[in-house]
Amino acid sequence: MATFKTALVTAQIAALTNLAAKANSSEAARDLKVARVRYPLVGTETNVTSDVIDVIKLPPGAIVLPELCSVTCDDPGTTLTGTLGFKDASETEDLDSFSSAMTLSSGGVVRCTPTVFDSIEHATGATVAFAVASVNTLTAGADLWFTIAFTMKK
Repeated sequence: MATFKTALVTAQIAALTNLAAKANSSEAARDLKVARVRYPLVGTETNVTSDVIDVIKLPPGAIVLPELCSVTCDDPGTTLTGTLGFKDASETEDLDSFSSAMTLSSGGVVRCTPTVFDSIEHATGATVAFAVASVNTLTAGADLWFTIAFTMKK
């Protein structure tokens, strides 16, 4: 049986016999921050005008962990689908970087399912946004709760 090692564990093992080779554990063990943001639907959101819901402006140095992000919601109406990602004019905009297909139509908890797990640090901060893809008969006042998990670059 072969044993494979990450760069972190290799550095940790080396540090046991050579203190000068101390592993940088701050890269692997950062404090987790979680933002929980409520958005009550207005009821006039539409995909025809490419509506976007700005959720939160993250601080500079934030690194989102999309695999820990989700949207929890009341039944928002007949149909509500969209994507969750970054909206930022000064950096790369990617409105589906956390999840490219979120169906919120029945309510409940919808976890982000990113297709790429790159940890992107936004030096100037970035806005997390939900881009509306399809809607039909939304219920004004139905709550969307966005849970955004991130760490900070040290």
